[in-house]
Amino acid sequence: MAWLGIFIILLLAFVVAWWSTRSRPKCPECGSQKIRITGKEPQDFRTVDYHSGGPGGGYTSVQTSYKVTYRCGQCHASWQKTITESR
Repeated sequence: MAWLGIFIILLLAFVVAWWSTRSRPKCPECGSQKIRITGKEPQDFRTVDYHSGGPGGGYTSVQTSYKVTYRCGQCHASWQKTITESR
């Protein structure tokens, strides 16, 4: 039973460490984290081939660039950022 308590404590420590280090968008004007995405428009896409050793190895990934519009819930500032997502 003691191992269960140790496991729960380690799991809790891992979750707290992950939660505190994840990146969260902030408003460039006031620094608030009350951010909403108000628009997401695809801009460009490309394919990327990843080669692996051996015959038939590797895969192809599609990377899509988006222009994302954010709005602050506190000071109502709006700004845009280009992000890339891979699939």
